Amino acid sequence: MGTGTNAIAQMINNRGQVVGWSYTSSAPAPLCILPLTTGTFIWDTKNGMRDIGGLGGTCTYAIALNNRGQIVGGSTLIGDLEIHAFVWDAATGITELPTTAGLFADARAINENGEAVGWGEDPSGTARDAMLWRKRGGKWQVTDVGRLNAPDCAVGTSINASGQVLGYSGPGDGCLGGSAFLWEDGGPIVDLNTLIPPNSGIQLYETGQINDRGEIAVNGLDANKNNHDILLIPCDENHADIEGCDYSLWTRPHRRHTAPRFPLFPARSNARLSRGGPIDIASRGARNRRATSRDKAEEYVEKNRNSKAWTRATTFALFAALSRRANNCRSRGKAGPRRDYENRKADGH
Repeated sequence: MGTGTNAIAQMINNRGQVVGWSYTSSAPAPLCILPLTTGTFIWDTKNGMRDIGGLGGTCTYAIALNNRGQIVGGSTLIGDLEIHAFVWDAATGITELPTTAGLFADARAINENGEAVGWGEDPSGTARDAMLWRKRGGKWQVTDVGRLNAPDCAVGTSINASGQVLGYSGPGDGCLGGSAFLWEDGGPIVDLNTLIPPNSGIQLYETGQINDRGEIAVNGLDANKNNHDILLIPCDENHADIEGCDYSLWTRPHRRHTAPRFPLFPARSNARLSRGGPIDIASRGARNRRATSRDKAEEYVEKNRNSKAWTRATTFALFAALSRRANNCRSRGKAGPRRDYENRKADGH
């Protein structure tokens, strides 16, 4: 696009629309994930390549695309001192998403309902929280999902059709080094490690995606800091006969949709670990949990104990799947452009 020399295709949806990045000139872009002035394009067979525009600065990068053709990501404002989250669609063009405070935010995922998640600076402007954006009454509204622990930061990475938000929260660059979390509307942010047994031998720390069945792809570390690809499967009426599931404590949610609701306390069953096979996700109680997450969970459960909108208990079956790789594969050099942007921001660049 423009006088740029390179373009990178990043994603495609079921309509055949392709979205990616393109240099638009040779001028530098100080806050961008690429070094030069960068724009985002959408391509289809009818309209060809189109520049989606930006928020006034030298960098606009798309991160996610849904099947309605909606795009989300981050874009710099005039002067390139701030990056804000945006949403784009063909009818309205690019729209800046609201923030609670601060100078920085971007959106990382969007579901088929047009709800987006990502991160933004919290109301104090000093820390990063996971954020949720939804359009209500024709206007975009932001919900501060929060973070697991006050000194840490958090990033929302995925949202399914039921509005369940998946992400990770931690103290390191890019909010790594902590735990994976799950959030549902009206409830506190919950550490996924509190929903698995303390003897599983796995620390869930970085999330991938949650699908519309509530199944979660997540990364976990063993005691030797080897990385495992993990699949979390909820034990509910939509996942019958899963080995290791205890269905006796699950009750059917009285909801208009059938997507499973997750408990804020663990169910009980026998736990064992077998390589390449199921790792039961049952817990024997509140011991070894993070105190802050436990207290929030117990308080919320007590408050909503009689609510028909919640299941009383759900367990997970967890599968250590596909591969195991050394922790140094998560180094900056192999982390990809999104992580590189976070590292650049944390380093003050």
